[in-house]
Amino acid sequence: MAYAKLGLPTWFLFHKTWLCHRTCRKKGKPNFGDDDCNAKIDIFIKKPDPVYIRHDEYLKYKPPLPCVIEISGRHSHDVEKIDESLLGGMTEEVKEQFFKYFDSGLSVIHARRKHDFLLKLKSTSFKTSKLRFNPTLRQAQHLYNHWQRTKHSVAATLKEADGIATFYNNYYI
Repeated sequence: MAYAKLGLPTWFLFHKTWLCHRTCRKKGKPNFGDDDCNAKIDIFIKKPDPVYIRHDEYLKYKPPLPCVIEISGRHSHDVEKIDESLLGGMTEEVKEQFFKYFDSGLSVIHARRKHDFLLKLKSTSFKTSKLRFNPTLRQAQHLYNHWQRTKHSVAATLKEADGIATFYNNYYI
């Protein structure tokens, strides 16, 4: 039987919890108003010990089922909307510049590299480490996801399809 630091028996081999970034757990005060999101993924892997098998119905099965996964997937906020906390106070000019990169066909990594290169060309004294001017890869990915949702929305797709249909009607008729 394994024991923890305090001498108490450990009931599991592995335990990990992932919480939504908008949860108020272990934060001083809520940053998002009344939104305290309870979405989480909780994973336990229990130890199949004879003592625990007697008390746990899932460990009694042949073969035992030692893994418990709890998923609370209901968010109390809109998950499609970009949060300012994820973008870190990025300026609107930087957002528009990245949208232009994505419109020209660049991927997230190539857009970030190009933006970093252009920032270094502008000035040597300019600090490129500031997140409001040079976003991280994760922030650039959030911008790309937002660009993709707005660019490839149903309305935009219908407009493109209507334009293609009128082009073919004019060309073949």
